[in-house]
Amino acid sequence: MARRLGSFGTFLRLWLLLFFSYAILKLLLDLVGPGYVDLRAVALGEMVALPFGQAIVFWLVTRGGRAPNPIADLPR
Repeated sequence: MARRLGSFGTFLRLWLLLFFSYAILKLLLDLVGPGYVDLRAVALGEMVALPFGQAIVFWLVTRGGRAPNPIADLPR
């Protein structure tokens, strides 16, 4: 159970990192490009969904490297 909560915490931190970086970049690029910030529900949903999808893919791809090591769990 502790492993699952730790894994969920890792996923949540990854999503927050991707969300804040995407939100800042989108804000800056919206101000430079069209000259206004798009605050429609579709744009705000995209701002949440895109980092969520990226976090899922990255988390699943790197999950193999975080496999439990039975030798490291042996008592010393």
